[in-house]
Amino acid sequence: MKRRKPPKRPRAEYLYATTKGEVSEISLTVGPDGSVRFGTDMTDARIETTYDRLKKPKLVHRIGVEPGRMYVESNRALLANYDRVFAVDTNTRDMHGHRVSVTAVVEALPDRGDGNCPLDPIFFVEFLDVASNPEQLGWVVAAKNITSAERYQSVAKIAIVVDCDESNIRAYNERRLPVYWGKFLPERVTLMYATADTGSEYLANAAIRHADYTARGVLDLIATGRVPMNPQRVPADRGYGYSGVRTVTVEKLPDDDTRRTRSNLVHSRLRFKPVAFA
Repeated sequence: MKRRKPPKRPRAEYLYATTKGEVSEISLTVGPDGSVRFGTDMTDARIETTYDRLKKPKLVHRIGVEPGRMYVESNRALLANYDRVFAVDTNTRDMHGHRVSVTAVVEALPDRGDGNCPLDPIFFVEFLDVASNPEQLGWVVAAKNITSAERYQSVAKIAIVVDCDESNIRAYNERRLPVYWGKFLPERVTLMYATADTGSEYLANAAIRHADYTARGVLDLIATGRVPMNPQRVPADRGYGYSGVRTVTVEKLPDDDTRRTRSNLVHSRLRFKPVAFA
């Protein structure tokens, strides 16, 4: 007899915003498309989705939005507030005498007209023996690579979904706290939190879950020897906090089966390129 899946826990979505000054009342209207318009000057707007559990509510995601672009539904709010949405996740594993960390960068592509946004892994970065915080190192490198890429130069607002260090995300976004070794977030980039454990019905959660999945897939290739270990090492006097790094680009292979998802690494060619240090 098959085990039945536990029932889906009901979600609770909350809309938050702070008034710019002291007020005696707050006015707002909700449009037929779920848009929320405040009649009061607001700041620090966000959408949070949770579900109840014994110890404390589980935070499914927290999405920062502009007060003038608030929506009741979090997917619509995310896409209305950001020109591009990415998810960045790092998985780390001990293998072949090294601590190998793979950062996956997944992009949510535009809606194809069927209400779905395909999730495409666009590149990976592999680090060896990161001294501390491989997740945050991955965020900084991914954000730098995205903002420096020619195809994203005209993109004004970039969202990067991450799944840890939630308590510091606001400070990172306000550039009050460096993300990794004195490095702040690049301009145009905003971090937001979503868990990969649940909430795949939401775009932010589905994206970070897929980033986690594909990062583990690349680690599997290295662990099984199908991809050789990176032989190059960072010069000891550079002080980058890791001993090796290489980038992994993703090239889509021709696929006649249009039913397959574009994000399947089986139908992709991965190119590993060590970063040369003079």
